[in-house]
Amino acid sequence: DSFDLLVNNTQTIILSEEKSFNKFNEDNNEEIENFEPLYSVASEMTFIN
Repeated sequence: DSFDLLVNNTQTIILSEEKSFNKFNEDNNEEIENFEPLYSVASEMTFIN
C-alpha cells in the first residue's frame, strides 16, 4: 500500500535526521536538552499534516 510506504519513509527520514542531530550536538548537552521539546513537537506536527 502506497500510504503505508509513505509513512514508513517519513519515519525513517525523521529517525536518521534525529540520529544526525544527536551526533552533531553530542558535545552540547545543554543545547540538546533545550531543543528536544521543540524537535518532538515538530515531529508530531509532521505526522498530523
